[in-house]
Amino acid sequence: MPERGSAATPVSIWPRGGLRWFYVLWLPRMIGLARGPFCFRDAKGILALLPPICGRNRSPKLPLAMTTEAISSALWAPSAERVASAQLTAFMESVSAATGFDAAGDYFALHQWSLDEPAAFWRAVWEFTEIQGDPGETVCDDPMALPGCQWFPDATLNFAENLLRFADDREALVEIDEGDARRVLTYGQLRDQVARLAGWMREQNIQPGDRIAGFMPNCIETVVAMLATTSLGAVWSSCSPDFGHQGAVDRFGQISPRLLFTADGRIATASGESKWITD
Repeated sequence: MPERGSAATPVSIWPRGGLRWFYVLWLPRMIGLARGPFCFRDAKGILALLPPICGRNRSPKLPLAMTTEAISSALWAPSAERVASAQLTAFMESVSAATGFDAAGDYFALHQWSLDEPAAFWRAVWEFTEIQGDPGETVCDDPMALPGCQWFPDATLNFAENLLRFADDREALVEIDEGDARRVLTYGQLRDQVARLAGWMREQNIQPGDRIAGFMPNCIETVVAMLATTSLGAVWSSCSPDFGHQGAVDRFGQISPRLLFTADGRIATASGESKWITD
């Protein structure tokens, strides 16, 4: 790996492209517990609920909106302690503090508010999930145009900046090869390696929009190269050495990459034996 130098890329100036990864980044943070999960012992219980649910819409705009009425056949409900510690509960509290809307722990009230005030809801999601980036001034250009509206049309963010927001000693990457050899990088080590490689790539005059190719096996170095590429706003494309030379040429020949990352070989396992294959 290149040595650290003055060309290393500070987090504060990472390029931020369009809003490609917003939904990927916020979804895991929003997993929580809804009140009163609906669990049924057989299909008859589900079918029996369809007419009542369709007839009690929460919003005239949604033909299959949800109902607040309890389901007597629910098999399980979370404890008060579990509800209090859920991400969804924390989100409701953050919404109340930021907007003044208090769902009072009612999932369906929150759902209705998201329909009535979609711009406020999705800005609250952005803030709560701590997306690193600039959401812009506009959340939705036309909330009534569904489908067809543009969400966060002026937003910019950087994929690598969000993945490398931590710099501590927790495990970030764990690699186990076919010979059961194990390697680990902490968040701090991963961030350091990405910054060093990105600094070297800046010295090669890699610019946002440049294509970078990786003819690499599934290993830590491949992830580092991808993150360094995206941290500069460049475009990463990769394929496994299993593709063979012609397969790689066919793929990479379409994008004219500025740089090619590759490996001098790989470990392959057959009949329980591992051997080094030189590509």
